[in-house]
Parts: sequence; C-alpha cells; structure tokens
Amino acid sequence: MSRLTIGTLDIDKDDVLRRIKTVLDSGFLSSGKEIVEFEHKVAQLHQKSFGIFVNSGQSALEVALELAKEHLKKDRPLKVLVPATTYAATLWAIINTGNIPVFCDIDPNTFCIDYTKTPEEYDVALPVDLCGYPAGRPPNKDVFVIEDACEAIGNPKCIYGDIICSSFYVSHIITTGNGGMLCLNNVHLESYARSYIAHGRQYGGDFTKHTGEWVDKFFFDRVGVSYRGDCLHAALGLSQMQKLSNIIDVRKKNANELRRYLKTYKVPVQFPSDEYMNNCVFQFFPFVLEDGVDRTTVLKDLFNSGIDSRVLFPLTTQPAVKELYGDISQNYPVSARINTQGFIVGCHQHMSLQDMHIIASCLIGAIQRET
Repeated sequence: MSRLTIGTLDIDKDDVLRRIKTVLDSGFLSSGKEIVEFEHKVAQLHQKSFGIFVNSGQSALEVALELAKEHLKKDRPLKVLVPATTYAATLWAIINTGNIPVFCDIDPNTFCIDYTKTPEEYDVALPVDLCGYPAGRPPNKDVFVIEDACEAIGNPKCIYGDIICSSFYVSHIITTGNGGMLCLNNVHLESYARSYIAHGRQYGGDFTKHTGEWVDKFFFDRVGVSYRGDCLHAALGLSQMQKLSNIIDVRKKNANELRRYLKTYKVPVQFPSDEYMNNCVFQFFPFVLEDGVDRTTVLKDLFNSGIDSRVLFPLTTQPAVKELYGDISQNYPVSARINTQGFIVGCHQHMSLQDMHIIASCLIGAIQRET
C-alpha cells in the first residue's frame, strides 16, 4: 500500500494552469484580481469585511500583532496570552514583534487554551484553533483577540477573533504552497496592514499632497516589511476554495470512522469526544496515549507499517524555547503530558474509510506490542 501521509495536495491541474495563464497574460503578478477575489472569499468564510493575503501564516500573525499595537496604543511591549501547546510559529510571531508571551496551559480534551488557568494579566489573547477545533474567546469580552485559525479554515465556529489568521502551507486543508491571510473588520487597521506589508508604503490616499503635482508613489508612512502574497499563489488558492466544503466533509467522515473503529476496542489511548468531533474540521486527527505507553515505540511501529505521524505540537520542550525561558514545561502539566504522549495522524480527503481501518488496526497492534 502507499504511505498514509499527514497531509496531501488537492490540485486540479487543468484549472490551476488555466488560472495561472490568466495571471501571466494579465501582466500583473504582485497585484491583481486573483488576490482581491481570494481575499474576499476567505474573509467571507470568517465573517469579516477584509482579507489581506500575505506570504505565510506566521507573517499573518506578526502583522496582526503589529495591528494590535496600533489599536491598543500601548507604549510598551504587549503581553500576549498563548497556549503552551501550539506550533512554534505562534510563539515566534510574538517574539519577532517584540512582545512578551504569557504562557497558559491547555484543556486536556480540546488541546486548546484553558482560560481558567490564565496565570497573569495580559493585553492580547492569541488562542490557537489546534487541529481545526475552535478555541473560543476568553471570558473578558473586552480583550483584543487574535485568532490563530491557521489549521481551521472552513470551520464556521472559527469566527470569534478581532483578527483571524489563516495559513495555506502545503500540509494544510487548502494550500497555496506558502501563504497566509489575516481577516478583520476595522477599516483603519486594514489600511495600516496593507501599508505595513508593502515596506510601509502609503496605502491609498492622495500622494500629491506630499509631492505637489508629480505623483511619487515611493512615499513611506512607517517602517514596514515585505510580506505580500502574489497573484500566482492566490490563483492556486482560488482553485482549491471551490473544493473546500467537500474537503472538510471527507476529513470529518474519515475522522468519525477512525474513532468509531477504535471505540470498539479497549485501547489505552484518548481520542476526541463527541463534542470535539462535531466542531472540528480535522487538519489532523489527535491522540493521547495513556501514561506508561511509550510514544516513540508506537510511532516507529506505525512508520514501519506505512503510516506517517507527528508529535502533537510540543512547544515548551523545544531547544530554542528552553534557551529563552528555561525549563518551564512542568509549569503547564496538561501540556507537559501532551509533550510526551500526544501525536497526530492524517485523515485527509485522499484517504479512504478503509485507510482509517488500517490506521486503527496498526495503532492497536503497535500499542499491544509495546505494552
């Protein structure tokens, strides 16, 4: 059998080539109607007025944090609440923008931030919709929320952030190869973001007020970055947006079948609850092995059976994090357990129900051999 992978590519080559030809024929690569349309469609998914296409999900998070600074008008680094289990890019965005992470433990059933364990005051909440499950807003309804929905595009419950960030990395639900987007409603912040991602060049407005009659478009309001997405990547995204609903339907069916099959056996592993199953779009399928089951041995066994897996986004144990903050893992006991016992497998649209049976059977066998 072919390997059962974590992610997949779902590209309609004929449709993509047609769209790319249209871009090339237009002569506009860095700005054009493909970007406008892609931004509009993703913003609609998240029930926001504006979408801003950038070159990665981490870039989207960094821009969102710059917008939070602009919105809150703080004269100091922001304290940003972030879960102790997430992909590293979430934390890197906080650090790269000169802000301060406030780590928080996670809920053992959803793997998302547990607001009841918030350790101190914070300025901005950065919840992560891990694996495609909505983390939700904090109890303080007035706090500014940047929603890391990089793994949750198409989830109708992932609409709660003041700014919502998406990623279109190659292993994600839809891909542009690389790419990301931030979606928001605030008109001022939208204008600020479009300037910021284009080196700080003034966005919109009347350039002549600065230069007289001669229009000089090289006028920079602020220090910026070069994070813009382009038309070729947007064309790739537009092609896949046509399939998004079907992609999610298949992922959910596969996830439900994987859980159904495993529930017929007494396996020392935690798998998602009914509530989780009903509200997740399953970029990946998460498991947590019971204490005493060696994860490394189980995952090696799965690999040798043709099944790819990954550990479940350990953050606090990463060498770079330990160098910055010390050995903080045990401060967050749920995350600490996930660090050693959690893992993910694929359940994507190029897998079948039979593939789910294979994963379940191999997992059962791997655990039995290990224990």
